[in-house]
Formats: sequence, structure tokens, C-alpha cells
Amino acid sequence: MAITWEYDEKGRRGFLRGALTGEDDLSPLFAKLSGDVVVDTHGITRITSAGARSWAEAMRALAGTTSLVLERCSVAVVCHLAINPRFRGSAAIRSVDVPLRCGACGAVEEVELALPVPLPIRVDHACGACGAPSHVDVDETSYFEGPSSS
Repeated sequence: MAITWEYDEKGRRGFLRGALTGEDDLSPLFAKLSGDVVVDTHGITRITSAGARSWAEAMRALAGTTSLVLERCSVAVVCHLAINPRFRGSAAIRSVDVPLRCGACGAVEEVELALPVPLPIRVDHACGACGAPSHVDVDETSYFEGPSSS
């Protein structure tokens, strides 16, 4: 399995890590969820089209039984939220990771921003590698379109 899932003993908070691919059957992972659940998707590194379909099917199965909140949505998740409305299901989005690029050395880091995010984004962040200022490394309007839509 390309994706790993950790959750607390009550099934109220989960953490996903790895790549969502067509090899993943998310049903057993999501079957343990009910009620109000928060899922941290920061660790999702890649999503294939088959993985996106599997995720959307799992989200559809949760409708009506689970109130899902996604937080720390990785760049991969945010990109799929923007291109596929079914990817969100009925989940609320609490926060997203935003890539920042250092103007001096080019290092890329991610910071978590709570939604809604007022545009243009003002992030005061020093590069972890060299200490120089970093700037948002995505088109802000299109990047936040998927996570911000309801």
C-alpha cells in the first residue's frame, strides 16, 4: 500500500502519508471514521488520477455519516481540490500548506495557512537554509480557488 494511515484510538483524528495511487483501497481506512473527524493530509506527497478517483469514492461513502475536516492540505491535495470538485466531497478545509521559495538560494519550504486566506498573501518567512526572505511560489488566485470554494 502506498498510503499509510494513522489515527487516534477514538477515530476522531487521522494522519495520511505517502502517495495516493490506484493500488490503494481507502474503504478500510475510512470505514473506521464516524462523527466529527479531522484528517491531516500534510504527508500526502503525490496523487495519481486513479488515486484521486479512489479518494473521491471514499469521500462519497462518508457523506451523511461523517463530518470531515481536512487540515494541513499538502500541495498535492490542494492541486486536486482545484481541478476536481468531487475530490473534496462534503469535507470542510481548515488549512493548507503553501510553498515558499527563497529569493537567494532557491530553497523551497512549506508553511501552513488557515483558511480563508486574504489575497495577496503576506508571509514573513526567513529561509531555513540561508535566512533570506522567502516568497509565495504559486499563483495565489488559482491555488486557493479549490480549497476556498464550498
